[in-house]
Amino acid sequence: MIFAKYIDNERGKILDAGYSSGTGMQAELLHLANFKHINGIDISEGVFKVASKKNIHNNLRHMTLGKKLDFEDNAFSNTICFGTLGPGYSPAETFE
Repeated sequence: MIFAKYIDNERGKILDAGYSSGTGMQAELLHLANFKHINGIDISEGVFKVASKKNIHNNLRHMTLGKKLDFEDNAFSNTICFGTLGPGYSPAETFE
């Protein structure tokens, strides 16, 4: 995974925006690479249930991309977002 090659595991938290598009696959790969500070957000209750069973994320929350997120500014040093941004998934205001 290219992400793991360039990111120092000890330097801050990672936000998994969209729980790696519902599968958690990207977070699982980071976890296997010994990343320990992975926090996830998603709008879907079903995805939340799947992700919580994997015990990969330190913190899982229901949130909507494009709305104000319930985190302090600069709470994360990195973000992964896989398969979440696009028509039918996240609203256009996600990029604002």
